[in-house]
Amino acid sequence: PGFENANDGLVNWSAFGVSAGVTIEISNDEKNSGERSVLCTNRQRKGHGVMQDMAERLEGNKRYTVSCWAKLKNADSANLDLKLRYKDDGVLRSTTVNGNINNNSWTKVKGDLTVDVTGAL
Repeated sequence: PGFENANDGLVNWSAFGVSAGVTIEISNDEKNSGERSVLCTNRQRKGHGVMQDMAERLEGNKRYTVSCWAKLKNADSANLDLKLRYKDDGVLRSTTVNGNINNNSWTKVKGDLTVDVTGAL
């Protein structure tokens, strides 16, 4: 679920990298569509950012199309990784789609990811 028009704010969303000080908040200053966006601050590493728990929505050995719109605030450009992490019999695995984003315009990062598992998801 998105957050652009919802009244429930960041329900089902959280910051990845909280132990390093990463924070997320609803912002009305910048938006691509809808009424708002999420602002992620204090990122210390490339992988820090916004995340959503999709564990109950995924099935093993299926292909999913994922996408997001992103815009930078304090850098000219960067590579954005849209990563899907899951456990296969308790072993953490991931698959990634990436794209280049900038601070001039909203950029859509989109791609297909497959949840390849040999055991229990």
